[in-house]
Amino acid sequence: MILDTSYVVALAEGDTGAVDLASEHESAGVPQRLPAVVLSELYVSVGAGEDPNRNVSKYEQLVGNPLSSISTTTSPDVLASCRDNIS
Repeated sequence: MILDTSYVVALAEGDTGAVDLASEHESAGVPQRLPAVVLSELYVSVGAGEDPNRNVSKYEQLVGNPLSSISTTTSPDVLASCRDNIS
């Protein structure tokens, strides 16, 4: 199964339908693939929302690539900080 951004976000939010589908596919041994474009979309959204540091934590859990704590004053600052810490 190729995962899309909406599905990954629904899983992260605990959406019952998404969680049930993930459980069914895991039980059946269905391979799951996360396209690079989805990772990019999630990476860009790290600075969005009301709690960017929580978003960083969720992103780290997904990709296993820790980012350092970031300043959340503005989205451009957040994204620049993320870029600096990933490279």
